[in-house]
Amino acid sequence: MLLSHGKIELPPLEEFQATQLRELYISFFKSPENVPRSKVELIEKLSEQIDSVELQTLIGKLEATQAFKHIYLFAFERKNCKQDLLSALLNDTNFPVKVESTDLDLYVVGSHIQPYPTLRLAHSVMNKIPVSTGQDTFKLQTVTFRHAVVVAIKLDLGIVEVRFNGFEQSREVPKTERINYISIAESIRDFITQKLETPVKGLALKEAVNRLLSKYPDEVVQGKNVSRVGGGRVLIETFEGDDAPSFEEMFKTAFKSNQPSEVMEKWAAENITLRWKNLHVHTRIDFTPTTPEIYFLWKGSPMRSVEGSDQIVRRLVEFSEISYAKVRESISLALDDMGTNVFTPFELMQRAIAPYEDTLSFLLEQTSANKVAMRFRIRTNANLHNMTNHWRESLSDVPHEVTTEFEETIDTTDGKNVEVAFVKQAEGK
Repeated sequence: MLLSHGKIELPPLEEFQATQLRELYISFFKSPENVPRSKVELIEKLSEQIDSVELQTLIGKLEATQAFKHIYLFAFERKNCKQDLLSALLNDTNFPVKVESTDLDLYVVGSHIQPYPTLRLAHSVMNKIPVSTGQDTFKLQTVTFRHAVVVAIKLDLGIVEVRFNGFEQSREVPKTERINYISIAESIRDFITQKLETPVKGLALKEAVNRLLSKYPDEVVQGKNVSRVGGGRVLIETFEGDDAPSFEEMFKTAFKSNQPSEVMEKWAAENITLRWKNLHVHTRIDFTPTTPEIYFLWKGSPMRSVEGSDQIVRRLVEFSEISYAKVRESISLALDDMGTNVFTPFELMQRAIAPYEDTLSFLLEQTSANKVAMRFRIRTNANLHNMTNHWRESLSDVPHEVTTEFEETIDTTDGKNVEVAFVKQAEGK
């Protein structure tokens, strides 16, 4: 693992911006005088003191409170958790601690109490990079690097945030070693559920976004919308600038409709980009089946800070309140309204404004009761050789292996490569 000073608990100082390192330098040396100007000098001077417990604490706090690009949101099922177990988790100083509930190489390396309970994790990620061996010759070298993950537990909102900046892995990394971001979020969800003995589930945010856009048009506006409609996708994107038409104006012109919300009501949004006017920040909300992901496009915003992301998350969560006792009723009513077409759990969960886990559980119950039937197809948008990728009634009708137009082989015996949908059964069938 490529680590600064060989300490898994600490991030490499190179990851921080020069302005952050200056603040760190001033906080540690307790003086604004003689502060090195360049980032290289700052790193050199701070590295000389890296064995100081005080400096290590300051570095950990700096990592925990930086503005990350990706935030996955989860909610406590009972809107609370066991305080004694949370205290035990936060006060465990036997760091680093391996997270055993996942195949990922994750370690808890620190905790903080203020301004809310926070865990720092170090994620070891493998990559293959070309290394020069001479003039015009290279060889692939396997390296591992530290990827920071921060978990914020906000008891007042009843949520858990999984934050990180993301990373890249080269094409040469074997498929078995490639990591998708959602698996990190799911691993943290399972870890928190296990440690706090309180179920943590996905958060339904689509309706919260609609309410926010309706109530505060002077604060936040929609810039882009990608949605599933029928058997395809619709993309609507507005230009930026004070003279650009609003999303609603553009929609009315394009679709000849005075009621965009009514037209889009039954669309299954895949992602929506919001522009927060006062904060000068763009966020893209991806509605994944597991839980929503908020991707921050900071673009040099003066509000690039944890306070800025906290403010946006609070706004969204405050508008996402749903009654857990009425979740099943909401899913049932949405199912009644789905018609006779094939639909995915993702589409139903958005219609019902319900967590994905509850939606899928309800559909499986309805399958056992012969109220709905399952359908299967290969999870890809690419064209396939010698076959069409339509919905099939039986999993046995799906070939065990197929080849795409890009000559990529897909092994359908791996359940991750098969998409599952449902269709309502006719009465009496």
